[in-house]
Amino acid sequence: MQVTSLSLEAFKEMDYWAVEKYKLSIELMMENAGLQLARLVAKKATKNSVVTIGVGNGNNGGGGLVAARRLAAWGFKVYLDVVVPITKELPKVQLERALLFGAEEGIPETTDIWVDAYLGFSQRLPLSDAFPKRIGLANASSAFRIALDIPIGISKEWEVVRVQGRPDNDLGGA
Repeated sequence: MQVTSLSLEAFKEMDYWAVEKYKLSIELMMENAGLQLARLVAKKATKNSVVTIGVGNGNNGGGGLVAARRLAAWGFKVYLDVVVPITKELPKVQLERALLFGAEEGIPETTDIWVDAYLGFSQRLPLSDAFPKRIGLANASSAFRIALDIPIGISKEWEVVRVQGRPDNDLGGA
């Protein structure tokens, strides 16, 4: 089966139309992306799996936090790698919810599934040094890797920039 991917511009256009034409709220899109991410992780995980979800301060991080909340509610052990302070309102609310449901902040010694929800397609270069370091940790681990959006380090032309996360699965456009 041939897999086709969307260009960065197509991702942006899809988001624009979802909000402007179809009147879907950012929170609804975040909830839907997080639910689909949680379902994918749950399919790959066992009940004893340790899941680490890397999150940033934007909407992609918010989607990762929704997945963390759902996975924790389903009984999975979930850790949150919060690279930068979460200051934006919607991701901040999602962080509070994930923690209330049992997700924990920090990176465990070992993890079975590592989710890259650090940054979305609106990332701006250069990246903070903290992000490549975290992706380096994920790449050095034996964890199964999943990217919620375009993996960190991919430019709008789909070229590698500084560091590339190597997801085993990419749930872009969820």
